[in-house]
Amino acid sequence: MMDIKFLSAQRKISDPIADQTVERLLQDGLLPELNKSLKHFVANNDALPERLPDYIHQYFHQTSILPEWADLQRIRQGQHFFLTYAREILLLLIVKSLPTCYACGNGAELLYRTGRLNREDQGHKVMARRLLETMQFVIDVMDIGSFRPEGKAIRSAQKVRLIHAAIRQYALKNKWNAKLYGYPINQEDMTFTLLSFSHYILEGLEQMEIPLKKEEKQNFLHTWNVIGHIMGVKEVLLPETHEKAKTLAESILKHQAKPTEAGKVLTRSCIDFMVSTDRSIGPTARIPTLFRFFLGPGISGILQIAKPDNSIIELFTPASVRLFSGFKHILKNEFFLFRQIINIDNRLYWNSLFDTVYPNMERELNIPPSLKESWKK
Repeated sequence: MMDIKFLSAQRKISDPIADQTVERLLQDGLLPELNKSLKHFVANNDALPERLPDYIHQYFHQTSILPEWADLQRIRQGQHFFLTYAREILLLLIVKSLPTCYACGNGAELLYRTGRLNREDQGHKVMARRLLETMQFVIDVMDIGSFRPEGKAIRSAQKVRLIHAAIRQYALKNKWNAKLYGYPINQEDMTFTLLSFSHYILEGLEQMEIPLKKEEKQNFLHTWNVIGHIMGVKEVLLPETHEKAKTLAESILKHQAKPTEAGKVLTRSCIDFMVSTDRSIGPTARIPTLFRFFLGPGISGILQIAKPDNSIIELFTPASVRLFSGFKHILKNEFFLFRQIINIDNRLYWNSLFDTVYPNMERELNIPPSLKESWKK
């Protein structure tokens, strides 16, 4: 396990490069101007308007430089891995990655206070927006070729990095207790969020009984480490191997996991959203069991995800996992009809999800052609 004193120290460190940039933007009153410009600043080779001050251009130039250890071949292999299991991975973001983050009480408190996931007056609209933003970010950075000039990985990560810095400013100016909760979006919280997109996704795929090769796991992790570097995570917090990632994730979870009202509410919003958008074949009662299955009894207890009243539902969780994810990789050829049912259930769910999401968004989820082709399989 990693030293607790070291992790505690990371809670006092944020991201000086992005923080200083946002501070100057606020001082100069240019944040609205930048937000307007960024809507048209999508591809890695898109040029910023010349009218923006030099320190903005400097931020985007400085943070676009990949680390010396970045391996573009490994990144491409990591992106092919994502393409192969995109449907499963996007599901795991909802039922495993985000709730695991909510179990870290101090970080969950900030999400709760910023009101992006728990505003009752907005209901599922807020959750829909958050989920779509998260999915779009993952697709943008993990699409094949996303690090090329015409790709979106670097720009997407740079934008999120500035958003984090703006949230820090908002929190600190609104009576955020840094002594109690740590600096908002600090290095430990950023690291754990990154691990929720890498290590916990791999763990979830293995829970689905998908056989993963060591090289596949290493390449997927490497890709996310490069993204983490662009987003301001310190290099010492970017684990080189899957084993080190597991140790780091477990250490942070041990350091931060605790029951909180924030974590409970955020998780409940996530489950309610999935229930409200489910138009697939399986019973709705299976959805909380999916969360319990992927999170395990410990995290499920922290987040107060109750067992179903009908214990039979929980007995069929493994089957529900396969139905819900469209997982068909271990099914034999003679189960053709069952495979078709799985695919229909999967498409019904995702179609109903996006039918709910799209009306509440300014734009639709931008799915690249390569992912659309994979989605049909």
